[in-house]
Amino acid sequence: LGVLILGLTLLASAVDRNNFKTCDQSSFC
Repeated sequence: LGVLILGLTLLASAVDRNNFKTCDQSSFC
């Protein structure tokens, strides 16, 4: 459970930082 939360946290952080750069290549936009 802890590993899952950690993974989601890292993923969310990466998305927030690279949102504007990888917006066209990402489905998070």
